[in-house]
Amino acid sequence: MLRIGEAWLCLKAVWELCRYDSVNCALGFKGNYEGLKRLNAVHGMRRNPVPPDRVMTAVERACAIYWKPVLCLQRSIVEARLLRRFGWSAEVVIGYRPAPFAGHAWVEVDGTAAGRSRPYQEQLFVLERIGTR
Repeated sequence: MLRIGEAWLCLKAVWELCRYDSVNCALGFKGNYEGLKRLNAVHGMRRNPVPPDRVMTAVERACAIYWKPVLCLQRSIVEARLLRRFGWSAEVVIGYRPAPFAGHAWVEVDGTAAGRSRPYQEQLFVLERIGTR
């Protein structure tokens, strides 16, 4: 059973998933890309007692109950938006492997891959960083 704080965080993650889909429908990827870049200016880097692993767990739970499939780019943007709202220096990294082709998006917090994406950080070339740098 979820505690009230965990349920609240999970609801925020579901809200962000809905937000991503709405912006993507209206403005495409560029809308989500620009929105994530602007979030840095709006929210200062104040540290909140919510650790990154709790945010990642909340997004994982939200993805499990979301009514549409959630791919890595959507999930990464949602995770980064939530982490930034809590003052963490989170950036979305889009990487690829040329042959055989593979692509993946993940979140880095303070330069370290968060969640289960650590192997990708080592195996893929970075194509784009949407972050605080």
